[in-house]
Amino acid sequence: MSEVTALQGSKSNPLLILLSIKKIPVMFKRIPKFFKKIEANFVTGVLIGAIFSLLVNIITNQVGESISRQKSLEALEIEIADHHQMNSQMVNYYKTGEYKKNNMHGYFEHKYMDNIWRSLASTTFFYSLPPKTQGELLSYYGPIISSVNSTLSNDDQMVRNYHDIYAECSFGGGQCNKELDMYNKVADFYTQDQDYWGIFVDKYDFELSKYFHPTLDRLNNPILSFLMGKEALKSLILPWK
Repeated sequence: MSEVTALQGSKSNPLLILLSIKKIPVMFKRIPKFFKKIEANFVTGVLIGAIFSLLVNIITNQVGESISRQKSLEALEIEIADHHQMNSQMVNYYKTGEYKKNNMHGYFEHKYMDNIWRSLASTTFFYSLPPKTQGELLSYYGPIISSVNSTLSNDDQMVRNYHDIYAECSFGGGQCNKELDMYNKVADFYTQDQDYWGIFVDKYDFELSKYFHPTLDRLNNPILSFLMGKEALKSLILPWK
């Protein structure tokens, strides 16, 4: 029974009332200690909560950055895999001779995309890669892809020029056999050139795949596989053919 309860239940006994009144100052002395204890527990709780929140934020940021980095690297790998697919298309297009079936030979313009590379090359994600991988990527996209794209662009322009000459003659109602023959020869020559560059670039694609395979890295990493899943394009898992 507390002092206050004892005081309330002792109205009929003067002696008990007197004893209870004497205890009241003691009760007031205990109040500051009680609040100090609460304050100490509160401050401790706030500190623990702050530390826990900080740790959660650090872990969350690290996980988020790891996922962003992995997505960016896998996107770059997909871009390089697309180069491999384009190499195959250019080589097969020339080898099969399908483009010669019509009277006017076919010609398709090609360009190796580098959008992902240009968006990633200057970021911390790229510089977090091993130095050997960085060097291979820089060599691949710099002297190789950039130079080959420039050459293919010149080829495309040359074919367009001869196509325009034939088209102008054709619209004018002429026979245009000479113009068509010249266009077909130019289209044949530069289609063969595409075949050459497709084989050339593919050699570097295979070399680069020895050092750069973020998709396989994710699949072999239990944490990344748990966070990002185990789905992946077969072309990024199976050896290139």
